[in-house]
Amino acid sequence: MSMLTNPRTQIPGGIFLTDSVIDHFFRYLMPLWPEPHQRLTFETAHGFVYTETMIQGLVQLFIFQALGELVSKFALPFIPGPVLGLVLLLAFLSVLGAVPASIDLVGGGILQHLGLLFIPASVGVVLYLPVLKANAWAISAALVISVLATVAVTAGLLKVLAKKEQAHE
Repeated sequence: MSMLTNPRTQIPGGIFLTDSVIDHFFRYLMPLWPEPHQRLTFETAHGFVYTETMIQGLVQLFIFQALGELVSKFALPFIPGPVLGLVLLLAFLSVLGAVPASIDLVGGGILQHLGLLFIPASVGVVLYLPVLKANAWAISAALVISVLATVAVTAGLLKVLAKKEQAHE
């Protein structure tokens, strides 16, 4: 069985190991333990999660983030590196025409736990509550203006794209 088809196995403490490592463990060390132990295979609703595929997807995402940081450092210092990395990833996926399975697997895992990323922001809001109260009118005005500008730009872009699509038909 190749390494890409080995499902990962979770042992207590949240450590994940491939089946080949677990097979060696069971072959050599399990006879020394007095009680039998059962192998636990980590499964998701979509099937098995593969360690190597996960690592490949993470490495690919980190490469695009690093490329974005490099472009930000040397070419476009006014745009954050992670944003440029996402734009580069979007361009790559557009050229490729499909999302690779490894990136899809990692992205799905991240999206399942996206709510956890709001915890630091909410802690920051609570931490700076006095500053936010002091500048409440300015913050409210900025939020309302930015929402109105976003709606206006989106509506204008929709009109332009709808006209282009009607012209092609």
